[in-house]
Amino acid sequence: MRAGLDMSKFCGLYPLCRRLTSGEGRDHNLFVHSWPMSDGAKAGWLVTSATVSPGDAVYFSEGSWNILLNRIGVLGQQARRSQPELRPAAGLFICCEGVLKNIPPAQRDQMAYLMNRSLGDVPWIGSFTWGEEGNFPGCGNYHGNLTTSLTLFPAPPGGGG
Repeated sequence: MRAGLDMSKFCGLYPLCRRLTSGEGRDHNLFVHSWPMSDGAKAGWLVTSATVSPGDAVYFSEGSWNILLNRIGVLGQQARRSQPELRPAAGLFICCEGVLKNIPPAQRDQMAYLMNRSLGDVPWIGSFTWGEEGNFPGCGNYHGNLTTSLTLFPAPPGGGG
């Protein structure tokens, strides 16, 4: 790493990852991103948001701001396809601040456009957060860096929406 590099921005496009395994050592083919917590790169070390134990294999994955942006564009469609019988009344969009930090300011207006297009006429509200966590069945709760998620709330039966 080059001294003075903004590690949180760098790791938004080249996340540090490690493979998740269950307590029984079973591989789940899931990867957890370890977010840099301090700028120790200047001193030759890095503190991350996830436990990395001696012997853990750590990988740099690769992405782009365009991939992060386009993930938002398909999120609503994927959520609706996962519950085709659900008539959504509203949506709650949560997006990691690391995603926002890596999308160029001139492109950020597209985020709302893509979510609107993806959800159709479903109203939604969104937030950019730090510290998203989710449950990975068989593995437990983990911090999910670069996460985008959408919760759809059902319309009342036979009512408005």
